[in-house]
Amino acid sequence: MGEEKIELPPAFVEPVLGASYDVVSRLEHSEISWAFFSGVAAAAYGVERPINDIDIIFSDHCNEAAARVFHDFNVSKKPESELALSQNNIELVSGRLRYHSNGEVYQFTFDRDMISRRNTIRWRGCDYYFLSREDTIILKAILRREAQGTEFDVADVIIISKNGDLDWDYLAFRAEKCGAVDRIAPVLEIINSNHR
Repeated sequence: MGEEKIELPPAFVEPVLGASYDVVSRLEHSEISWAFFSGVAAAAYGVERPINDIDIIFSDHCNEAAARVFHDFNVSKKPESELALSQNNIELVSGRLRYHSNGEVYQFTFDRDMISRRNTIRWRGCDYYFLSREDTIILKAILRREAQGTEFDVADVIIISKNGDLDWDYLAFRAEKCGAVDRIAPVLEIINSNHR
């Protein structure tokens, strides 16, 4: 599949692209492979829930380079990531994420396949990379977080899946690679039934 044309809703352009311009500019002048993920990526695929923070994933083999480039950011260790760098509402996380649920561990790795499938928005002379639609679906299907009794990640997946064609072979491949076939299957069945 070729690169998908994406657009952020106008209300998100300045708060997301503008707020992250300095970070993106630094990333462009480095050798770090990266992409927006989580809520920002979901917004690029049609989810209109407010974005509270700007999450960026980068290749885990770039940890030292990221620490150098973002030396002025706060460094923290998160349970799901080897390295997290944050400043204000922007967080960069090392790309080998581990999520735990019901005694299971799911590995979400920002690898060559994900990098090659990123989508791009060019804005103010910089390339802004976004995790692909399918990778965003997989991440949210693994997380399945709730707020006010609603699984907002599942709701996001439904919206994301309605706003573009999906590569079902890649979804199956990525679910397997994450060790999350059983976790993701019910969510994929929901979106598959919506596509019939």
